[in-house]
Amino acid sequence: MLLLKRNGESSLTNLSALLKISKVAALKHVKELEKAGLIQRKSMPHKRGRPELYVSLTETGKDIFPKSYSDIAMETLDYVNQLLGREHVGKILNLRAQKLIHPYSEVLGTSSGRERVERLATAREKDGYMAQWKQMPGSTFEIVEFNCPLMAISSKYSEACTAENNLFSLLMDSKVESTHRLVDGHNACRFLIDMKNSRFMKRP
Repeated sequence: MLLLKRNGESSLTNLSALLKISKVAALKHVKELEKAGLIQRKSMPHKRGRPELYVSLTETGKDIFPKSYSDIAMETLDYVNQLLGREHVGKILNLRAQKLIHPYSEVLGTSSGRERVERLATAREKDGYMAQWKQMPGSTFEIVEFNCPLMAISSKYSEACTAENNLFSLLMDSKVESTHRLVDGHNACRFLIDMKNSRFMKRP
């Protein structure tokens, strides 16, 4: 299920290879998870031979991954929106992000460059975002998050995504661009961090 969360829909052939088990064994697990309503499968035509089996998470399967929101939180934001306006919803979500600056800053410490990005990705991983990172050409880094604990909120209030983006920018002292978002139907949220002018980037 973690593989499906990270990679999206996958063929049985690919899953068996990633899990290093036979297709028969992989299918056994698929059937068990399908009975539990956690994954679904479908057959797709193949250029040669029999149709290929593809597997993906159901909505119930997606719901088992960490989420930091609740119905009460959503209702509270809705009340704020109705009584005070959308602007105040944004203020609340920004306050939440600002509260994360101190604990994340402690984890990042005085680190710089790729180490700083790695530490942030590790912290996000622990918080349930299923985060990965890598260095791109030059002084640009990428953080990809395959799970969003704020998915329900961000699907209704895009200010949650903006607040997360601003949080990364402050922690890295860098320009941060969100190129992909789970809420828009992508398989992950993707952040490009340009540390060229950051005070946290090591200089030659």
